[in-house]
Amino acid sequence: MRIMPVDLHKNNLIKKYRNNDETVMKYFNYAAFSSLEKRYEHIMKQNYNRKSLVDTLISSNEEWHAPQETFKQINRLLDEKSVVVVGGQQAGLLTGPTYTLNKIISIIMYAKQQEEKLNIPVIPLFWIAGEDHDYDEINHTYIIEKNRLKKLKNDQKVYKKESLSHVRMDKISVSEWVYQIFQTMKETKHTKEAFEIIMTCMEDATTYVDFFAKIIHQLFEGSGLVLIDSGDKRIRHLEKGMFQQLLLHQAHIAETVVDTKEALEKDGFSIDIDVEKDDAHLFYHDDTNERILLKRDKDQWFGKKNEVMLTTDQLQEIVEEEPERLSNNVISRPLMQEYLFPTLAFLAGDGEIAYWATLKEAFSSIQMEMPPVIPRLSITYITSDIEKILQKRNLNETEVVVEGTTVQKEKWLERQDNESIDFVVDTVLEDIKRSQEPLIKWGNNFSADMEGLAKANIKKINQEIEFMRKRMKRAVEEKYARELIQFNMLELLLHPNNGLQERIWHPFLFINHSDRRWIQELTKASLCFENNHYIVYLD
Repeated sequence: MRIMPVDLHKNNLIKKYRNNDETVMKYFNYAAFSSLEKRYEHIMKQNYNRKSLVDTLISSNEEWHAPQETFKQINRLLDEKSVVVVGGQQAGLLTGPTYTLNKIISIIMYAKQQEEKLNIPVIPLFWIAGEDHDYDEINHTYIIEKNRLKKLKNDQKVYKKESLSHVRMDKISVSEWVYQIFQTMKETKHTKEAFEIIMTCMEDATTYVDFFAKIIHQLFEGSGLVLIDSGDKRIRHLEKGMFQQLLLHQAHIAETVVDTKEALEKDGFSIDIDVEKDDAHLFYHDDTNERILLKRDKDQWFGKKNEVMLTTDQLQEIVEEEPERLSNNVISRPLMQEYLFPTLAFLAGDGEIAYWATLKEAFSSIQMEMPPVIPRLSITYITSDIEKILQKRNLNETEVVVEGTTVQKEKWLERQDNESIDFVVDTVLEDIKRSQEPLIKWGNNFSADMEGLAKANIKKINQEIEFMRKRMKRAVEEKYARELIQFNMLELLLHPNNGLQERIWHPFLFINHSDRRWIQELTKASLCFENNHYIVYLD
């Protein structure tokens, strides 16, 4: 396996964060790549309900048929010196886009690195955002159809805003969807194994979270990765103390987040979250388990559309008696995570880092400290098939990943003809313009009508020449159709939708080519997190 670092252009906030710029770092407690010794000292002064956490994690990971290495890591949590490295994502179909896989690889790798540096037990933990309800974000993947990118949705309909942990999976619909995907992929010696992993995990799953968790444990077997479902009722009961804190300090938390966002915007940073000072940053689950985002006005807590109306006393009673009726949003989840786990570091994508920038004072509101936020690894995978096309077309893989193939394709087409079509046509148009000047001059001297007629004549001639330009280019494209398809495939696989591969393609596209063992191999590597992107070549 060959691995090559690549420098990508990042937005202003992320670039400054990575470079430890003071204009951004004032919004965080720790620099991205600093030593974590001080953070560890802070954790050792805190108290955590380790025994209950271990019992809950064992129960849920047993249900997902986790490997033995996972349970060894869970039991290490009983050691008061142990900490976790955590990151999370929604339970996407086929794991979702490859950035989910890359985040998990980052968690495992970073945990190993810190365990070696600090000589303490560091447990890799992945937080499945099962309490989230946005089914439309996880119900699809992409395929290539007629040399174009196409979104392929699972046909199952989910009409309620119900946590994904509770959405029962329609296995018939998902099976048909998986068959459709595999029909679009080239059959290899690894196809059968990849397909069987998916179908076996599906057969034994009830919800989309179950399906996701079982696949992840299959792909990361032997890594010791621990999974947690944030939508698990058992976890809710461990969260009671923080729910009470969130109710008590809602006003201050909400105010600090809004104020910090405004401060960031004044500093020139755009943060893509909608927050207001009456936000409760909690969801209430009604009798049908539909999530309702709460707002607050003094002692009244209510849904945005008045779906529910509760007093503070009623909510406090719900926390004690039915905590499963509450769940976290994007603001309260980091606080809850810090409450539950001795978190050495949080592994995050660029979007997460941006909204975490609003949270420092929210943590302080409840006497907590924001953990170090570490940029996860960003990776593009190049299979041997892709590499052959790059070599055949003499293309630089870094340029393709960063910029796509449009410019290179046009230059390549120009080189296939002795003279550029645009040069030839532009020369002809210039010659016509010069040859027609006497007609325009004569028309101008004779009458306005004759001058207009001469100009209209030139316009018609130019339109015909422009038509010839288009037809000539089309003829060249038709002549080199096979080569152009190769450029197009590189664009789709390495720079889809003018962005990174990891945001579009699911990992089974690469497992089908190189089996799943490259995942274990990659987790055993030790990459530098200060590099903002990597290209990994799969055999």
